[in-house]
Amino acid sequence: MAKMCESTLSNYKSLIDIQQKMPKQLGPCWIQEPTTLTDPLGRVAPIHLELISSWDVFEKVMDGRFLDPPGRRKLERQEYSLQDQDATADLERSQPFETCFIPGRMVGMCFNFEKSFPANACPKCKKETENPASSTTQW
Repeated sequence: MAKMCESTLSNYKSLIDIQQKMPKQLGPCWIQEPTTLTDPLGRVAPIHLELISSWDVFEKVMDGRFLDPPGRRKLERQEYSLQDQDATADLERSQPFETCFIPGRMVGMCFNFEKSFPANACPKCKKETENPASSTTQW
């Protein structure tokens, strides 16, 4: 038992010694790569999965990001979709958060609009464009 205690103490001292020799300028680092979110306004933000680990926390963060910008009401009514940018499938809130937001994933967020206006018109002002709209048209 005494040899185990000595060994544990020796390992502990070695660990402390290594920690003290680490350069201070390195600072803290994240354990895993974040998920990257692009919101409907084109803003890109990392979603650090050590801090944001549930749908409720994610929604609170989104509330904070849309305090003033356009789209606040769409967010409050949950009229938005999340989609993996490498696939065509939407990320659904019915799925567990940790299966939707995985390290390194790129997620796009878009607001949902009713189709009560022409396909080549702006969803907000309803102004039509001469160019035909496509799935990649951005207003």
